[in-house]
Amino acid sequence: MTKYREIIRLTSLGCSQRTIVASCGVAQKTVVKVQKRANELNLMWPLKDDLTDRELAKMLFPKLMPFSNLNSCLYLVLALALTTALALATRCSFIISAHFGRQYAHNR
Repeated sequence: MTKYREIIRLTSLGCSQRTIVASCGVAQKTVVKVQKRANELNLMWPLKDDLTDRELAKMLFPKLMPFSNLNSCLYLVLALALTTALALATRCSFIISAHFGRQYAHNR
């Protein structure tokens, strides 16, 4: 996960974008986006102690956080698995009916 808190902290200390990039291991574009968004939201260091990294990420970039919890993610995985299983079962039924249909026609 991107170190949003650290980017905001280092920005407040007056560190250059290059220094922040090197320290946090992110692209300069990421630093610019975080700094811009933090300014838009008037987020300043120090941040509230009870603000978690996940909450900070949601606050900064809500559209990048589509899954509000683990249950949503598990639901999507299950839905994908069921869709795949249904597609496989449908394909198998076509193959079986094609095979037995031809065999039945030859026995007449």
